Amino acid sequence: MPGSGRRYQFIGKTPPIFAVVAVLFTANIFVSLTLTFLGKYLVPRRMPNSHPCPAVAGYGIQYGVPTSICWYATRSDTISLILGVLLAVIIFTSRKSIHRVR
Repeated sequence: MPGSGRRYQFIGKTPPIFAVVAVLFTANIFVSLTLTFLGKYLVPRRMPNSHPCPAVAGYGIQYGVPTSICWYATRSDTISLILGVLLAVIIFTSRKSIHRVR
């Protein structure tokens, strides 16, 4: 069938560490995109302990967010990269237990 692509799966059970890292990677991407596009609507204005954060800026407008949210927003790309590399390393180390599905 054209355009079906390649599919791979683990022989037997999926390693638990792969499942955990995959869920964290997906959640990180989802939260990062939500914070980027909907952060200005979800985070209330004038929260206590809030500071302007350039990582949550939208169209040049900086929003005041708590320090923990600003920390995550500035490092979410690095976290995604690390989790993606971990997924690749897990797949590479367990490559003998992966087969192609037709």
